[in-house]
Amino acid sequence: MKRIIITAAVLAMLIMGVTAKAENEIKVVADSDTRIITVSGELGEANAKKRVMITVLSKGGTESDMDTLTDLNISQNVAALYMVYTNEQGVYETKFKLNSGAGEYTAVVSGYGKTDRYSTAFFNPGDVSLIVKDLEKARSEKSASGIKAILDAEENLRSLGLGKADDEIYGVKYTDLNSESFTQLANCEKQYKLAADFLEAYYEAAVVRSFNLIDKPADVEANIEKCDDILAIKTTKAYGIYTNLKNKSAVNTDIQKGGFKSVDDIVKRFCDSVYLNTVATMQNWSEFSELVSENNDYIGFDLSGYNKLLHPSEVDKVMAGKEYKSVEDMKTAFINAVKDATQKESKTGSGGSSGGGSGGSSSVSGFSAVYPSVPITTDTTDVSSDDTSGGRFGDIASVPWAQKAIEWLAEKSILSGKGNGEFCPNDTLTREECAKILVEAFSVDKNGVSCSFSDIDSSHWAYIYVAAAQNAGMISGYEDGSFGIGRGVTRQEFAVMLYRIAAANGVVFVSRTEAEFKDSDLIAAYAKDAVKALSGAGIINGKNGSFAPDDKCTRAEAAKMLYEILNIGGEDREDA
Repeated sequence: MKRIIITAAVLAMLIMGVTAKAENEIKVVADSDTRIITVSGELGEANAKKRVMITVLSKGGTESDMDTLTDLNISQNVAALYMVYTNEQGVYETKFKLNSGAGEYTAVVSGYGKTDRYSTAFFNPGDVSLIVKDLEKARSEKSASGIKAILDAEENLRSLGLGKADDEIYGVKYTDLNSESFTQLANCEKQYKLAADFLEAYYEAAVVRSFNLIDKPADVEANIEKCDDILAIKTTKAYGIYTNLKNKSAVNTDIQKGGFKSVDDIVKRFCDSVYLNTVATMQNWSEFSELVSENNDYIGFDLSGYNKLLHPSEVDKVMAGKEYKSVEDMKTAFINAVKDATQKESKTGSGGSSGGGSGGSSSVSGFSAVYPSVPITTDTTDVSSDDTSGGRFGDIASVPWAQKAIEWLAEKSILSGKGNGEFCPNDTLTREECAKILVEAFSVDKNGVSCSFSDIDSSHWAYIYVAAAQNAGMISGYEDGSFGIGRGVTRQEFAVMLYRIAAANGVVFVSRTEAEFKDSDLIAAYAKDAVKALSGAGIINGKNGSFAPDDKCTRAEAAKMLYEILNIGGEDREDA
């Protein structure tokens, strides 16, 4: 690349072309910080190794001015003139600085063919550092009017890379900005050292203004998508919950109210609204502890007292399904609920029954259970695990560690086989089977219950159990309205359900030794407390030193865990 000295021969090369356009278009990129202009294009292999003239006309000039160039007026009408050569593919590129000031210019490519010439207009940013210096002065003085006066000059806007006044950035034109927008720019804590520093602040101001201008709640989700490279809302845990909400209108309405002062305001209101509305719409109290377990890094509850409770579900029942004005109000309610639950447990003593009901107590190798209100028969008549010939099922010899549990639970009608005298111990426990055994084991009320899951109706054998389990707050369905008939239950899912219903019905888990599972880091946060309690009480010992939380829970494993909680005795804990 070299700058061309204007001669009569060069002038002839510039003006001899006609104005017909080649299929290719010239590309010009102007860097606001470095002031470097890059001109490039592709003429095709037919024009490989050709000389190309790049003419930048003076400010305001157009391609038609090329036809009237003379050796007398060229210095007034041409700001820069460069010559480059195309490569073997017909590609060319040149870079230079244009010191003729900010403004609209035209770049013309010619000279590579006798009849070819084409052009494009571009904006030269000039010396942007001077604009940034003025902006920083206004920022240091916290002068919103000073910021506005600088940006009102459209050449300054374009020099900074913000386009024309009616160009949209995040759906907002410069003319849409209001006094609060300029105040936000003037109060920016970060210094404007480079154009990029100011642009960062401007983009944030545009995003804030775009959210304050939302007309309808229905537009909120699209606006989040449009502005998320600034907001980063989609990286929050709250957004994951938001995407699965059946009805997002409450959150969208909260956001549409506007009144935002900063990007942080938008993100905070969004997250707060998601969590508050999620708690308010909970149909099952068991969902509350899961929400807190997964999201307390944002919600910020003090869990010290909650984690010491023998029956934290009492707090869950108080909190779930309630409306709170703010996260701070929800925190206050949580503190009070924990305080009340702690006082109740201290009065009854170690979580025991406070009187009444048909309660009983049992102790198994450091595991004690209290059933103040669940009429479970604890008949300990032994069904021998050594002799299955007279047993109910003919296929449980493969799980000797679970034989006694399976036969005992079948005797109590808590579980049943699959026909033809088979229990199918190694089959995966399904969600409907899980509902049945928990409902039967803990005598959950089945009278007058109903449910409206899309994949089960009253004719299904499990309907009454699924309905009773949902009514008791033991289970919930999926976002699509289904229960999940036929879906397998994982080991950690069953452990959580078993732990919660047992604890809610007065079972006290006294730890003797907590199992050290090799894969404890794979256990989901919502399941850690349940697995810890069950392993500490000796209810579960895992598989070869691992818990395998995501493995499907077999019917035999479920029977063994349930038996250990309900029955007295049972030192035979080889697996589950």
